[in-house]
Amino acid sequence: FNFVQFVDWPESSFASADAPIRIGILGDNPFGHALSEMVTGERVKGRALEVRRITREGDIDGCRVLYVPASADNWHALVADLRHEPVLTVGEHPQFTKLGGMIRLYTEDSRLKFEINVTRSKGANLQGGSKRAQNRRFGPLYSRNARAVIGRALMATKSSNWLVMLSGFFEPVMFLLSMGI
Repeated sequence: FNFVQFVDWPESSFASADAPIRIGILGDNPFGHALSEMVTGERVKGRALEVRRITREGDIDGCRVLYVPASADNWHALVADLRHEPVLTVGEHPQFTKLGGMIRLYTEDSRLKFEINVTRSKGANLQGGSKRAQNRRFGPLYSRNARAVIGRALMATKSSNWLVMLSGFFEPVMFLLSMGI
């Protein structure tokens, strides 16, 4: 559900000011109850998150995110029908972004990566994401990519209190000096 934090939907796409952001999962739910449990009580931009299983096209009403697992069949027509609707489409199929989806998740070298179709998201009147490329691939986002980890740490350090970072360095040094080491 992390992608939800970076997307701005038009207010008119929600039935009311307190309507939840519904995440629809097409077909079999590969997450079981884990995703529902993870979003329970969570709020993004003042809206609650809710997970719903989509078994037929009519079930998608009110969903702002549609997840299409690799096991889903006949998703092409549904994604095509949503091309002008403010629904963030996320899928796993290798051609997902080329066939009209917005975000494709995939693994490469045991790392989760994603590709964004920015043109498609603009057509659905969704704001957010990368404005620098039509289709953009993003590298791994976890600790086995040292450059990404250091980059994120430096960005966090810019916005956080540098004194805390400095004291985190000096505290163990002072402890070692007090021990006579």
